[in-house]
Amino acid sequence: MPLIENTAPTLARSLSDLLGPALPGSMAFIRCLPGEVARELAADERFAVQGWQIALVSHATDAATRSITADKAVEWREDKAEAVLLLVDAVHAGAGMDGIYSAAREIVEAELFARTKALARDKLPHGGKSFADKALSKARRLARNKALSPWRELAYLCRGTRSLEDLGAALPEIGLWPVAVDDKPDDGDLEKSALLVERLLARQGNRQSAEARVVGLQLPAADATVERKLAEFLRAADSLSRLDALARLEGQESLWLNRLRPGLFNSETLQSIRWVNWRQRNGRPYQWSGLAVDDDNRLTFKLALVDNPQQRVRLEVRWDVEPATLAKGAVDYIVNIRAGGEALAEKTVTHAGRGLQKCVFTQDDFGDLEGNERFEAEVTIRALTAETSREGDAEANSHQAVSEDFILCFGVTDQAAKSSAGNVFPSLALAAIQVAKDDETFKRLADNPGDRQTFSADRKGYIACRVDGKAARVLCPKLLLDLATDWAVHQGDPGRWRLKVRADGSPDGEPVFIPFGPAGDRVGERFIRASRDFCNWLLRSSLGPLAVLYNDRPVFNEYVTAATAWWEGTSARATQIHTLEVFGVSGQRIGLIVLPTHPLRVAWQQGFDMLVWRHRYEEGTPPIKVAKLLGSLIGAHYPAMLPGFAQGEAFVFADSLGFHTVAMTATDDPEPKATVALLSRLLGDGDARSEELMAPSVGRSASELLGEEVARYLNLHPETRRVHVHALRPGDAMPAARALGCALREVEATEVDEEGEAREEGVKRAFVLDLYPADGRTSMLGRFLAATAQRRRSGAGVVPEEDRWLLDSVTRPGGVNLPRLAWARRDSKTPTTPAHLALAFDIFTTHVECVPMTSVPNGALEVHGLALTPDRRFEAAPVPHWRSSISPTPEGEKHPVARGFSERLVKAHSALLRCVAKRMGAGDNDWPVLITEVSPERSEMLAALHRLCDWVVTVDRHAGVEYFDSPRDLPSLYEAYLIDCVPERDDLGFLQLITSTSSLDEIVRLLDSALGEMGLSASPRNCTFLLDALKALSGRLALRLTQSGSVAQEMVALALTQSHCVVGGEEGAPWFSLTEGFFVPLDDVPELFRPVGENKEKDASGQRADLLYVTAARRGGLKFSFVEVKFRRYLKTARALDLLSSIESQLDASCQRWEKLFGPETALLEKTVQRARLARVLRFYARKGQRHTLTNEAFEFIERELAKLAREGTAYALPALLDLDRAKVGFVFCPEYGGATPVEIGTDIWLFGPARLPETQRGAMPLGEGISLLEATTPLALQDEANAVEELSPPDLLLTAGENLAAAPKTVELLLGQRDGSDEPVRWPVSIQGNPHLLIVGLPGMGKTTCLIQLCRQLMESGIVPIVFSYHEDIDEKLGALWGHSLHRVSYAGLGFNPLQVVSDAPLAYMDNVTLLRDNFAAIFPDLGDVQLGRVREAIKQSYADRGWALGKRGEIPPFGAFYELLKADAKPDKGLMTRLAELADYGLFEATAGAQSLLDSSTPALVQIHSSQNEVLQRAFSTFVLHNLYQSMFRRGTQNRITHAVIFDEAHRAARLKLIPTMAKECRKYGLSFVVASQEAKDFDSSLFTAVANYLALRVSEPDAKLMAKIFAPSDKLTLYTDRIKQMAKFKAWFYSEGMRAPTPVVLGNAQRG
Repeated sequence: MPLIENTAPTLARSLSDLLGPALPGSMAFIRCLPGEVARELAADERFAVQGWQIALVSHATDAATRSITADKAVEWREDKAEAVLLLVDAVHAGAGMDGIYSAAREIVEAELFARTKALARDKLPHGGKSFADKALSKARRLARNKALSPWRELAYLCRGTRSLEDLGAALPEIGLWPVAVDDKPDDGDLEKSALLVERLLARQGNRQSAEARVVGLQLPAADATVERKLAEFLRAADSLSRLDALARLEGQESLWLNRLRPGLFNSETLQSIRWVNWRQRNGRPYQWSGLAVDDDNRLTFKLALVDNPQQRVRLEVRWDVEPATLAKGAVDYIVNIRAGGEALAEKTVTHAGRGLQKCVFTQDDFGDLEGNERFEAEVTIRALTAETSREGDAEANSHQAVSEDFILCFGVTDQAAKSSAGNVFPSLALAAIQVAKDDETFKRLADNPGDRQTFSADRKGYIACRVDGKAARVLCPKLLLDLATDWAVHQGDPGRWRLKVRADGSPDGEPVFIPFGPAGDRVGERFIRASRDFCNWLLRSSLGPLAVLYNDRPVFNEYVTAATAWWEGTSARATQIHTLEVFGVSGQRIGLIVLPTHPLRVAWQQGFDMLVWRHRYEEGTPPIKVAKLLGSLIGAHYPAMLPGFAQGEAFVFADSLGFHTVAMTATDDPEPKATVALLSRLLGDGDARSEELMAPSVGRSASELLGEEVARYLNLHPETRRVHVHALRPGDAMPAARALGCALREVEATEVDEEGEAREEGVKRAFVLDLYPADGRTSMLGRFLAATAQRRRSGAGVVPEEDRWLLDSVTRPGGVNLPRLAWARRDSKTPTTPAHLALAFDIFTTHVECVPMTSVPNGALEVHGLALTPDRRFEAAPVPHWRSSISPTPEGEKHPVARGFSERLVKAHSALLRCVAKRMGAGDNDWPVLITEVSPERSEMLAALHRLCDWVVTVDRHAGVEYFDSPRDLPSLYEAYLIDCVPERDDLGFLQLITSTSSLDEIVRLLDSALGEMGLSASPRNCTFLLDALKALSGRLALRLTQSGSVAQEMVALALTQSHCVVGGEEGAPWFSLTEGFFVPLDDVPELFRPVGENKEKDASGQRADLLYVTAARRGGLKFSFVEVKFRRYLKTARALDLLSSIESQLDASCQRWEKLFGPETALLEKTVQRARLARVLRFYARKGQRHTLTNEAFEFIERELAKLAREGTAYALPALLDLDRAKVGFVFCPEYGGATPVEIGTDIWLFGPARLPETQRGAMPLGEGISLLEATTPLALQDEANAVEELSPPDLLLTAGENLAAAPKTVELLLGQRDGSDEPVRWPVSIQGNPHLLIVGLPGMGKTTCLIQLCRQLMESGIVPIVFSYHEDIDEKLGALWGHSLHRVSYAGLGFNPLQVVSDAPLAYMDNVTLLRDNFAAIFPDLGDVQLGRVREAIKQSYADRGWALGKRGEIPPFGAFYELLKADAKPDKGLMTRLAELADYGLFEATAGAQSLLDSSTPALVQIHSSQNEVLQRAFSTFVLHNLYQSMFRRGTQNRITHAVIFDEAHRAARLKLIPTMAKECRKYGLSFVVASQEAKDFDSSLFTAVANYLALRVSEPDAKLMAKIFAPSDKLTLYTDRIKQMAKFKAWFYSEGMRAPTPVVLGNAQRG
């Protein structure tokens, strides 16, 4: 893209502001520029920044174009000569830039363009800014999710600076049609401009001819020449991208808007479309339609087998529109003929004006068909408008219409259709209600399953249900139809099937029927008769058991009732009828499929179908809503268990395969996912679409949630572009692969350019997926991935869209191509190498035990028994385990049609489970329960996974969150992990998905940063306190700390709210008591506030409060309160009316949403489903509350009410929220509020402060230390007005080196100089009661070093020992001249101390040291990645463990080099990491770790000579660990009653990566330490340091730094004034600001004067 004339000067000016003064050795780089732009800028002499040498880094050196190679750039960096700005051509720069990327300053795209666009906008002509702003806004919306390039936005603004006319002419730069501006620009032209682009340069769909598009504009008749010219342009544009096409318009002003005057813009807009029926009143088709009818009165369109010009066939489609007066060309339509979801033919038609619209299809339009096929098709008509831009139900969209379905064939009509028309539904009942308009029609369908006019099947296995031309479909796998046919051959006798399969899941032979044999008694004979009657009924339909509606017909009732009676009195194997046993070619049993004809499945299906009928026809619920509400019911756990084929064996529920069949696995199956994958593939019969519909239902839902967890990790680690994932026991790997695909779509949705492609190939993520099987289960391992690759070879068209990414690759710098997913099968069961993520499926061991029936908890009938939630209880001892059970006698709302449906289902299931108990050798009064154990081996496996991986996601059918989240029973595990858990859901088969991490330091760092930005102490105690509170509330909330914006501060506010409520019973109002109730974090369960079936995209978090508080009244009944928590940094905004209004509106919206979903006016079906979901969610959080803070008594009351809610369902009287006390409560957290108790600032809206923090800091003044009661309870805004600054007296005693420091005063004042213009002294008070830290910033030569020397002298004289970190000899000489031999010089000669020393007695103190050391190495080696740092962390952690350290257990201190030896001994060491560590080892860093005295134990001034080594890496290591030693010594020494030492950094930018500096500054005051940091630029300091420092000395600095310093200490109305003053300061002059001062003081620095 060529540069606009004034772009280079504008960019240069912007960079001048961003870069600041050019200092020797400075280097910055820009790598966000497209290569051609970088080359043009480098060659443009006007692109110059004063003092900065500019060069393009490319493949060759060329002085004329200012081009150099990467090697030359590195050479310049090492020379540290003049300041350099590098423009990096990323494609041609090659390797060798890593060192520059890590050490130099990068000017990133957002930073560069924010400033440059603002400069360009300021230059726009008068009257043009508003038009330009709206043009950019319109262009961004037109691009939709295809982000508009900032380069194009800048180019548009730069061109617009010339004139108002150019603002219209330059619109093609941003994707809009150019506008001719004659006087001043008209904002209304922008909408027309966008419409022209969408209409004439459509991105997708079949484009009309150029001429047709021009006609659609309705240009005036006199514009014939313009029409021809425009048509020529459009023909040429069809082969170009939209932006390239628009660029060609710039030289053709006659085609610009306002030169073109389309009549289109004066027309009415489309309101609706109505398809015109092909049939006359007598049912015969109109002759104009081209259709005929067959013997079944089906409309038929017969194509000729041989083309005959004398007998051309034609199919005409007609429709009319509203309004009838719609102008010609006002809208375009796409008309297509579809069958089975595929388009057979398609045409685009332009609106023809008044009257009926028409579209004709002829033989030629079907040229791609083979000539011997038969389809059941339909016509869809879709207007190209905004309303139809998203796919959806045509009937619900007024701009779409669908025809009656018809048969499309080639003269032969007796064969099965290749594919059929109609939407696909999971069951026939849901399909039937879509087409049966009334109850009588539905009953007719149920009574006549053999009606060929109503029911038909195509060759793809779809059963179509057709009424009055409307069709809906359900899939019936061929295997199920074959088994039903075989059963009929055996005359409906009871029995089961066996089928041998190959390793890939394909059948090896036909299923073999195993008859049960003679009945043996009258009960058995009764069932045989019922079985044969049921089989005969199914035979009325030739389409199998899925083509039958299961209503209240006696044949169904008797089949279920007789089977139940039979099971109650016969052997356990009777329950195995209507199952398919699948075994391998070697004879080993793989698993079991429970068929839809099994009596228990028939009982469930009958209840389901009758519930569908009831709510559609009795309650009048719209059919689509019925499908959405009931479609999530999949019959999970019906059955929950089945007896095994041998004594003592059992099968357990594994997953639902589609809607009608269930996969069962043996209890000792080592890898259930592999079994389920094979059974699913068997039903899918190798067809991609069928396999998709028969995919494991639970696995499919789990994949979506897994994807959300992976996306959360990717968002937290945006720099990680190749993510390593371990998947344990993943089966065919479909859930894992789909999860990664979901994550990619979510995180990369915005990383696209104007054309919808990724902005840079290098930013695309790629995955490395290692698959680890269970013992001996490799046959299905990764089968899904292998099959996808195989389909690729046959054409990507048969690969589902969501899996296409698996076939892609990404390009990395240097032209290296990597697959988006590289995967490998591993032989071992568990990984031994580090990874970012681990996905662990069903890793716990299970077995069935039998217990007395009286010990099994009572259950509830959810959704009349159609939803079954196993009761899962956790016990921590002797081995952590869960006990899952099905209630033998659940209570609750019976089926609304007839209670018998629920009773038969429960009774049949109970009889079946009794048979399981018998097979296990138990008595008549025993009941089977499933035990899931965390064996020591599996516990260690989990611990090892957490050591290797950042996050571990556990997906298990039978385990829950309690293992990680039991602070009372398993405290060490609870403290070690942070967990995020998805509550049980029906579409998950009630499994739980748990994300856990032991990398708590990552979260603590985020808390540290958040607290710093809030002006609060970020001490370890505070961070741990808040993390514990968030964990108790929700692990997911803790992980939300990773999000951008103010989310972290809001999480701190929520944590403090929770901590108050933990002691709410003691503190009283307004806090809720968490000993009497519990919180539900509503953002954790957004589906609770969404109607069932509604897409999550429609979810509006603004309609939800943060928390729902739930408790139970002692007299019965649940009580609810919505709680909204906000954070505001300052008191003036915390009390603002708009904030109070926002809280009230959000709470009101929550109440309204609640009433809509759960209130008395909610539709009955929605209430039934929603309340079952509500009961599950509340039970989950109530049990979490029990594990944390709920008293046993309170939990019993709540549990009783929740059981009642689940049992009574719609009959349960949920309280009306408006009738409850405190139904809506708000809390606002403000760090500035010093009160110990909250104050009410609105109706039940309370302001509170940080009083609950263990270490509370206001600026620098901790509450309770030196603050009066009045100050602690008065808002700070009022304190500032009421309190004057207290002047501190000068010290009356000055000490020199060697004198007794204990006699030093607690408060000293250091003279900085005199107030400018007077003799008044300006002093800096240093006291442990105040903030003792000073930040000095100033350009070279302004007096910083002189000031530091004078401060050091005064500090020593005042009894405060300086510890100076020196990076050059200049300050060494001056301090040596000051103190001579009294100065203790510290040069590197080995560390002299062991950084692994643990100084605290806290249970996790050694882990804090592990984290601290990991951060130290991150500062020493800034180019190390997360995985490499993770290796360092694990090695340090292991070195402690090897010497006996564990949670709560102390051991011996390991030598510092122990972790290095562990890394060297690794079988597969990381070469890059070891090379870096070896460099430090060569200098003896890990060896000499004893003998040095702590600098805090000395009373002589210390000079730490960092520059004593010329090696930059060693310099960083030396300074890091000396500071680390000071940090440890600080805690070892303990708190002090005065400041004893001052840590001083000159040239602080050299220590910018030391995270310990801001960490220590926030904590060290009470330990007697002061910090003085000085540097040339404010940007050299960590942003969190500004919140820990309250004293500033600003000498002359650059303009950006002057603005920053002015913001810190200047009144808001005088920012510009102080900015100018600071940047114009003379040498040895500065502005001083200290806490409590209303405005900064001008000071003339000079030789210090005593007191």
